[in-house]
Amino acid sequence: MTWFIAAFTIATAIFLFGPKEVSDQQTQKHSELPKQLSLLLLPVIMLAWFAVTQLNSQTSMFDIVALGFVLSACSIALPTLRRFILPCAGLTSVALIAALLVNL
Repeated sequence: MTWFIAAFTIATAIFLFGPKEVSDQQTQKHSELPKQLSLLLLPVIMLAWFAVTQLNSQTSMFDIVALGFVLSACSIALPTLRRFILPCAGLTSVALIAALLVNL
């Protein structure tokens, strides 16, 4: 419940204090590549950290679910990888169902 209240508070603050109009002139001056790479930076760091931790321990189905979530974030970050969103989501859902069935 607290996450919902926090999300609502943050959304209200953005709505109240955000700019009323957005100009396209500033976004046209800069190229799109650095912006896209900055969006990809966090998922790639998480993927590298996840790979290192998995090499040091045994893997489970929930680890595959986490991998699917990170790969989904990577595929959302770059428009050229957006065709892989559905396969990543499929991997995540199948691994989640399998993990839940194994733990029953």
